[in-house]
Amino acid sequence: LAANRSVTDVSLARNGVGDAGAIALAGVMARGGRELGAVDLRENGVGDNGAVSLGGAMLGNPRCVVELDLSANGVGDRGAAAIAEALKTHDTCKVLRLSRNRIGPKGAEELARCLVFNQELFCLELAENAIGDPGGMALARLLMVNEFMTELSARARGGAATRGGSRMKKLR
Repeated sequence: LAANRSVTDVSLARNGVGDAGAIALAGVMARGGRELGAVDLRENGVGDNGAVSLGGAMLGNPRCVVELDLSANGVGDRGAAAIAEALKTHDTCKVLRLSRNRIGPKGAEELARCLVFNQELFCLELAENAIGDPGGMALARLLMVNEFMTELSARARGGAATRGGSRMKKLR
């Protein structure tokens, strides 16, 4: 991938790449001038270490990815915060999928805090995480000030919305 500049989308879903694979991919993404469309790492056992590396790559190369899918991994608050920090200045990422991870209220609050500055991301999926009411309320406040985000999924495990999550629809 590092040598093949014609590859624009990377789908490694369900391949067990784990943190080591995410860290290796982040190394490629961080190289200046490298732009990828979609990076799909669903169901790979990627945890906070891999997510932190991907966030670092996004910080170092703010045009490196348009769509990042880390659904159904082991990303927690630390990984979500690293990606959130990168999204403050990342100017190409349009879609971020973090559903079915281990993100709690602190991770959701960090995403909401950082996405206030982002005018590119229009889709954020956080369904089936444990963001609770504090995370749901932080995301609801985000929707009040970020007019660029048009899709936000924060459905709780089992399909029930948190109180904060259920209020999001009323604020739009």
